This record gives sequence, structure tokens and C-alpha cells, in this order.
Amino acid sequence: MLRSAVCLLLIICFLWIDSEIGYSKEKWIHIPKEKAPDARVLHTAIWDGHQMIIWGGVSDGGIDLNTGGRYDPSTDTWTSVTTEKAPDIRENHTAIWDGHQMIIWGGIDDKTGVLNTGGRYDPSTDIWTPIATESVPEARYVHTVIWTGTYMIVWGGSNIIDTFNDGGRYDPSTDIWTPIATEESSETRSNHTAIWDGHQMIIWGGTGRSDVLNTGGRYNPSTDTWLPVTTEGTPTPRVFHTAIWDGHQMIIWGGVGNGGVGLNTGGRYNPSTDTWLPITTEDSPEARNGHTAIWDGHQMIVWGGTDNEGVSNTGSKFSE
Repeated sequence: MLRSAVCLLLIICFLWIDSEIGYSKEKWIHIPKEKAPDARVLHTAIWDGHQMIIWGGVSDGGIDLNTGGRYDPSTDTWTSVTTEKAPDIRENHTAIWDGHQMIIWGGIDDKTGVLNTGGRYDPSTDIWTPIATESVPEARYVHTVIWTGTYMIVWGGSNIIDTFNDGGRYDPSTDIWTPIATEESSETRSNHTAIWDGHQMIIWGGTGRSDVLNTGGRYNPSTDTWLPVTTEGTPTPRVFHTAIWDGHQMIIWGGVGNGGVGLNTGGRYNPSTDTWLPITTEDSPEARNGHTAIWDGHQMIVWGGTDNEGVSNTGSKFSE
């Protein structure tokens, strides 16, 4: 009897220690400002397998940009991105990595308005090339894109007058655009996020016709069908947040909630179980919005955006 009690106590202690160690693995580490690009908000960021590439956005002085930078977490250093033949200045655009190049599309600038143009950037050569404009989706900004492994899917967004629940598919191997079905698609929204989990596109949050949202949808391009995302345990409604896929779950962080309140909270969504879990706020960056986040294979890197101090060129790394 005593032996059983001791064994039970040891098991309980082991489980407690294991849970404490597992939780303590979550941490934030700040990244350097030396040689970092100018402070900006409403820019984009992608991960190319070795480095984070940020591009575009709005400067601290309110000027739209067509500059960028490359951050290597293994050396903790920044290098610049060429502006030769770069796309026009813009903000609220999108960017994806197709395995060889970064593809920029859409957005808005303070001179020509809403855009349906873009460009492809090869970091190995530091060279830009344009992308096709034939059969391209209607000009828009605050939309989302994901990469399926074969093509880029554009969805949602706004042209200032209207908000969309449609999009298009771009194949960089052929430089051709084709439309996608809209039947039974998720509700109209902009300023949302989207990730690709290997099988489906998951969109979440943003602004609907009148309200800030904490709803979402899952689109399967192989079946051309939509499924909802549960709202049980979901993060609070928000816009201008970020979302990444870590190989198992979607991680939402930051943004602006109802009433214009900045957020430094988030959540983790598991599509295989359709469930949400919160993430720690201990040592997290200050509440911010319009920032970017990427997954480097081990950690989420948050950078830039607007916080309580204004437009930021600071960032942090989150791991579990």
C-alpha cells in the first residue's frame, strides 16, 4: 500500500515538473535594430528558409515605401533589399514565398490608389521581375494570400468602396491568373489573416460589413468547399493582427480590437480538432498592430508595426 502511494506521488510530481518545464519553454527574445530597415507599419514579411524578408509599408513619417530588408536569425543580422525594378510603393499589400521567390501583390499607395499589380523578388540574385496583369483579380488591399505549393490564392479585401468575398489563383510557373469559386465562401471581410495548413486555407478575424470579427473559415481548393472555424475559446475580435502556421497549429497574435484597443494577446488554433488555446503574454512585446510575423521552423518572429511608442522597428521571437 505504501509502495503504491509513493509511486503515485512520484508520478504526480513527474507530471507537474513536466508541465512546468513545458510551459517555461515559451519565451520572447528581442532582435537587433542595427542596420534594420526604416521603421514601418502595414508592410509584409516572408520566410525563405534562411531569412525573413520584409518589404513595403508606411514609414514613421507617413510615406509609402518600396524598400525592404533581410533578417538572418542565425547571425542576428540585417541586409538590404534592392529597389531596382521593385514594384511601386505600397502598403496593405500581401507577400508569399513560393520556394524560389517572394511574390508581392495588391495593396494601396498614396498616389495612384488601390493596386492589382505586383512583383517577384529572388533573394539569391537580389533581382525583381514583374507579374502578369491579364485576368488579374480586381484591385484591392487589406486582402490575404496563401501559397499552396503550386499557386498563390488571393482572397477577400477591399477597394475602399466594396469589401470582397472572392479572389483569384496565380501560377508563377506560367505567370497566369485564373478565378476561384465563391459559392458558399466565408463571409465578406478585409483586414483578416490567412494561412495554408498543407491541405486548406484558413482565414480568420478582420472586418466584416460593420463589425470586427473573431470568426473564420477553411477553404479546401481540391474540393472547392468551405467549412467554419469554431468560435469556442477563440481570441477576441481583431484586425491588423498576424497569423502563422507552425506545422501543427495556426498562431494568431496582436492587432486592434473593438474600440481601437491595441492587443498583445493571441491564440493557437488546431484545425485537426477545431479547437483554440491561448498563448502566454509573459515577456511578450507591447501591444501592436500592422506588424508582421513569420515562422522560421522553430519560432515565431514578430517585427514592426505600431505600438504605444508609435511606428516600431523592434521585434521579438516566440517559441513553445
